[in-house]
Amino acid sequence: MAAKKSNFLRILEDICREEGISLDSFSYGWGHRLRKDGRTRYILGYQFPLNTASVKEFCQDKVLTYQILDDSGIPAVEHVFLPHNIASTGLGEEDVDSICVNMLALYGTVVVKDNNGTGGNKVFKAETMEEIKQALEVIYAGNYGASISPYYNILEEYRVILLDGEPLLVIRKDRAYVLDEEGKRQYLNWRHNLGQGARGVILEEGEVPDGVRELAVSAAAVFGARFVSVDVVAVPSSGPSDHLPPAGEGMILPDKAGQTVPEGKDAGLPAEAEQTAPEKEGSEGTKLMVLEINGGVMMEHLSGQSPEYYEKAKEVYRKAVLLSFEEA
Repeated sequence: MAAKKSNFLRILEDICREEGISLDSFSYGWGHRLRKDGRTRYILGYQFPLNTASVKEFCQDKVLTYQILDDSGIPAVEHVFLPHNIASTGLGEEDVDSICVNMLALYGTVVVKDNNGTGGNKVFKAETMEEIKQALEVIYAGNYGASISPYYNILEEYRVILLDGEPLLVIRKDRAYVLDEEGKRQYLNWRHNLGQGARGVILEEGEVPDGVRELAVSAAAVFGARFVSVDVVAVPSSGPSDHLPPAGEGMILPDKAGQTVPEGKDAGLPAEAEQTAPEKEGSEGTKLMVLEINGGVMMEHLSGQSPEYYEKAKEVYRKAVLLSFEEA
């Protein structure tokens, strides 16, 4: 039985057919060879041949991304490395424990994640050392390095897709929720990842909050990244330490959030209702920070939400494909 095609592969096939490009896909659609006019280009996963290899590696590493952005004066969510192979770092196990203890003392609630992960996989919220160790056991089982961050009460999260410094799309990530008896939103997941049940909303001109595009452009420019997505979060200016998670949410494993979200009239988006999460503060009470930069531009879930979003994603990828062939 043939494997089901991803939205990304379908989009690539559409673009190549429309632009007269020969396309060959390998390893179940993970690698792609594109050929036109004697030129050959390769796409691996969601990585296009526009960024350098070092840019791709830097952006994949959450700790390195944070350190470089912070050193460059770009506000970013702190990530501290928790190595799996301690011997290679010169740290001892007691040093890693000390980092975790200090983070808990500072912030009360922390986030532990695969340092190179994507899609909200292997991302855990923890309030105790026991929960941190449980999270690390899961992450280290895959031979991954981990990172630890303060837990922020994220009011909004945006993904900005950039090509050579130009924002092509700005997507707001709306978490999945159900309505309680009083008509208030009860969120099914604390994460904003589209792969974890959130829905993407493409914002039109005039709908993007001030500073979101500019921060994303500045962050990508630090690395010389050409085709990337930058995740920007709006958080309370007071910081993470006084915003503890809702009751009952300790270390949360990936779930099936999003399956019971009430649909809106036409777009399939969550119905409007009062939020139970803290209300947005005014602009003077919030701040924008970079959460991460993604060298692979993934719109798999977004493009599957509607035919309109499929076409919008296709036009972004089309620009990246054509620009790849313009390069020497």
